[in-house]
Amino acid sequence: MFKHFQLAFSVGLMALSLIAGTARSEETGKSWAIKMFAQPKFDFGPVAQHSDCQGYLEFTNCFEPDMEVVSVSTSCRCISASTETKLLKPHETGKIKLVLDTSRFQGQRHVTLTVQFKYNGSNYVSASIPCAAFIRTDVWMQPSFANLGALPIGVGGEQKVKVSRTGNDLWQIREVKSRNPGVTAGFKEL
Repeated sequence: MFKHFQLAFSVGLMALSLIAGTARSEETGKSWAIKMFAQPKFDFGPVAQHSDCQGYLEFTNCFEPDMEVVSVSTSCRCISASTETKLLKPHETGKIKLVLDTSRFQGQRHVTLTVQFKYNGSNYVSASIPCAAFIRTDVWMQPSFANLGALPIGVGGEQKVKVSRTGNDLWQIREVKSRNPGVTAGFKEL
């Protein structure tokens, strides 16, 4: 049995999370570098297979020396990490982009993001951030993401995405969220 929904997005680019994942702040104490991250964990939550799913982790240099980002890496290729931030002076903020590969991987994923910093010329410290996701194989989207392209200022746009699921009729979409405050999202059952 198939169940179909149509999602409508307006203004912007968005990654869909079927049930919004949240990142929680907990003190890990494993490294003082973790204190630079407001969210020392990241959870994509449950997401549809083949969906375009990405998120960002912000970090702030709350220490006196300049902090150079030497590397960002993950323990599994199911999540890739990158940053354009190379040097943070005290009180400056940077971002790490996380991209979940929902095409080649499925099921529960537990990954460690490692960010290595260099300070005072030759000292190194690392922060380890646990990341999680659940890639559902019974849910898929067509197309795999909502992309409105470049829109002129003040002009809106709309993108529709079809969400399908195999299984019983008791399943339903309750909410669609956008991480971008300039994007509104809604849905209707077909």
